[in-house]
Amino acid sequence: MKLYTSSDNFNNLSGDLRNMEIKDTLLAILILLSITLIAIAAKDEDEKDDDDDDDGQPDYCPDPNGMYPNPTDCATFFNCVDGQAIAMSCAPGLLFDPETKMCNFANQVKCKNECRGPNGMFPSQHRCDEFVLCTNNKPKVQRCKKGLYFDANLQVCNYKDQVLCTLPGGGKKNKTTGNDKDKGKNKGGGMMMEDMAAKMRAQKELAMASVRSVCPKARGLFAHAESCNMYYQCYDGEVLAKTCPEGLLFDEETHSCAYGKDVECGERRRTSKPKSSSEEK
Repeated sequence: MKLYTSSDNFNNLSGDLRNMEIKDTLLAILILLSITLIAIAAKDEDEKDDDDDDDGQPDYCPDPNGMYPNPTDCATFFNCVDGQAIAMSCAPGLLFDPETKMCNFANQVKCKNECRGPNGMFPSQHRCDEFVLCTNNKPKVQRCKKGLYFDANLQVCNYKDQVLCTLPGGGKKNKTTGNDKDKGKNKGGGMMMEDMAAKMRAQKELAMASVRSVCPKARGLFAHAESCNMYYQCYDGEVLAKTCPEGLLFDEETHSCAYGKDVECGERRRTSKPKSSSEEK
């Protein structure tokens, strides 16, 4: 029979304590190691994200230097300098040509996106009497009234003889001035002056009219309260008063300029006489 002394009990207790200390130490080491590995992984992920977002424009600059198209807007492009992408815009009516690396006339450029800008109205690539209404780069094809073409300069449907329409496929509709004896009678200059005057009137009206009083909805074209040949172009709190081409009136049903004889003005003032059927072409 083995007898246990107090010294034996002390040794056993000391051994148990040492074992517990070793286990606690190992557990602490494992915890610290886990925390360290997590921190290293997080740092590597942050550095990877920083590399991906370097200069903020990884996709716009295939090469550090050069000019490259904006994939969502044909009227703008990126000028890349040492990997830094600088957004730039073509002059009004021009689009960026990826082949020549410069801005060119719209009919000479193959634009993959029918919306040549995020918002606005743009000529159709298929028909002269159609236009593309774009809202946040989402295109919607609209058609003018019979006998009218879309005028990209005035942003309205206009008489055929006042519009130069060139289609990408080679089809071309020129402005017509009638017989040779009628040359010089084109009213383009007069319409340009009228357009300038309309813009001046628009600026004056915008100073007096509030957005809510003229825009039933945030976006769209809406009739002028008093004049039948004028309308408001509304877009997210911005209002621009515009005038239809001479002889056309704003149609509340189609939200576009149309022949005067086809428009019900109601109480709105007819400031422009409709063309007779013999004058419509």
